[in-house]
Amino acid sequence: MSANLNSEIRASQKGRSRFYLARQTFFPQGYGIACRGGAPYLQKFDDVLVQLLQAGLINKWVKDEVLKLPSARGGQGKRRKTSDAQPLSLNHLQAAFYLLFGGCVLSAVALVMEHVKSFFCSSED
Repeated sequence: MSANLNSEIRASQKGRSRFYLARQTFFPQGYGIACRGGAPYLQKFDDVLVQLLQAGLINKWVKDEVLKLPSARGGQGKRRKTSDAQPLSLNHLQAAFYLLFGGCVLSAVALVMEHVKSFFCSSED
């Protein structure tokens, strides 16, 4: 995520009156796609990314994403409503503890069986 987009999101969430965003950035960032060196399609990707940037599509996409935030439109964003999140409790993790306990019991039974087998096999010799 670019620093400018991060600043836009933070200002939108906390209120634009608390922030001043400069028109230019101190450390401009580029956009890119990871490719192998010397790949035949590398120049084509570079050309397409430059065209996207020059056409202003990246800035438009950034503005569209910022407008989706609830606070950017006075609390009325385009976000999907999510269900009320609840913290996990021990009741939610009960099955995991049952599996852990069952595994410990099975391993203890296997260990006892191993000792019993070694005891009877060594006494026959």
